[in-house]
Amino acid sequence: HGHIDEFPYIDFVHKNAATPCPGPQLRLNDAGSVLGPRVTITCTACGNSRNIAEASGTRGADTLPYCRGRHPHLQIFEDCQEPLKLMVLGASNLWFNDTLTALHLPSESREHAIATLVEHNWQILGSGLETKVLRAVISGMPALHALSDFTDEQLAQAIEIERERRQSHDRQSQPEAVDLLGAEWKMFSHPTTQLHDDDFLAEETEAPEGFTTFVAGVVKVHRLREVTASVGFTRIDAPYNLEQRHVERAPLARNRVGWVPAVERRGEGIFIQLNEDLVAKWCNRAENHEDIKRLRAANDQWRLNRGLPTGTHLPVPRLLLIHTLSHLLLRRVALECGYSATSIRERLYVGTTEQPTAGFLLSTAASDSEGTLGGLVALGDQRFLGRLLDQVREDARTCSSDPHCAEYLPEPPSDQLHGAACHACLFASETSCEAGNRWLHRGVLADLGSGLAIDW
Repeated sequence: HGHIDEFPYIDFVHKNAATPCPGPQLRLNDAGSVLGPRVTITCTACGNSRNIAEASGTRGADTLPYCRGRHPHLQIFEDCQEPLKLMVLGASNLWFNDTLTALHLPSESREHAIATLVEHNWQILGSGLETKVLRAVISGMPALHALSDFTDEQLAQAIEIERERRQSHDRQSQPEAVDLLGAEWKMFSHPTTQLHDDDFLAEETEAPEGFTTFVAGVVKVHRLREVTASVGFTRIDAPYNLEQRHVERAPLARNRVGWVPAVERRGEGIFIQLNEDLVAKWCNRAENHEDIKRLRAANDQWRLNRGLPTGTHLPVPRLLLIHTLSHLLLRRVALECGYSATSIRERLYVGTTEQPTAGFLLSTAASDSEGTLGGLVALGDQRFLGRLLDQVREDARTCSSDPHCAEYLPEPPSDQLHGAACHACLFASETSCEAGNRWLHRGVLADLGSGLAIDW
């Protein structure tokens, strides 16, 4: 729920006490032993004492009081009363940022072009300037020069539409969901150099030799602009942008404020589209494979452990294939493009049951106005990408942690959502992976003895 509390020493010492303490006065004694925690908390008023080690582990959970629902960053308390989980101050899973990312996409529509310009410059255009003054402002500001091509009537209409949109948005308690990935898929799967602007330029290139039956298309994204907004945070479990998006997101503010902190970055990327016919045929064959059944069972356990409904139907084979290939190529690309693996991000396009898709975008971006230098997009050339995919195929076969890694599958009641994957072969940094290093399995790309792998 996002609640966090300082260690409740008083409740910990006096829980299940026979008689109430007349006036708790605590003393903490640290023996400094290297054999284990020797920190003892003693109440000088009633004599009750406990070692802090009693609060850790499964048995220790019974000694902890219930959560008070404290949000220290909001300075409020909520009604919670859920069992506490003991965490060390400064632990890596104490706080996970929950973000949403959208890519800028150009449009051929003049109506969309003027609407975008008005929205981005609303602070000036929405101030109610007279027509003559507004024209003078447009001619004097380089960022508004594109509006000179529109008539006064078109400009006035666009300003009024934007004003109504903003007023309607303020009245809505819950904004309408937007299919960001669907729009991006349409743009990347049918790219054209005729449709571009200062923030987006995509160029289709040939698939590498030897992979034309597996790779349906390759797009070099020379320019892209992405906006990443922080919408909240979670504790213990990292959120990720798939069907299981964490529902217990802690808020950033006490009340709805209508905005969130965001950062705008410019960069480059490579988009890989897989052959849908080949992927669909393999998914149908793999649907009832034992590895897929194990991961579905782990998925149900994962949701059960978090109080979420079970029985949801994720496209597990498709997700495993796209995500595993994305991670392997990301790790291989980072060795040659000049950017660190932590600065390269993936964006998965799995689609829906009704409209399945198969592809991913590897991108890197910087917060300065010039973006990046082209080291990543250059690897999209046919002569480089074919060699990288050959190396990826070899990387999928072996891992330095084999045979333990190759043989791993979640066993009930485990809720680990990955198969043959570990830090030595597939796991990526938190800034790179869109799914929190879940749904990864080398067995979908290389034959590890189970017969699951796709023929590519």
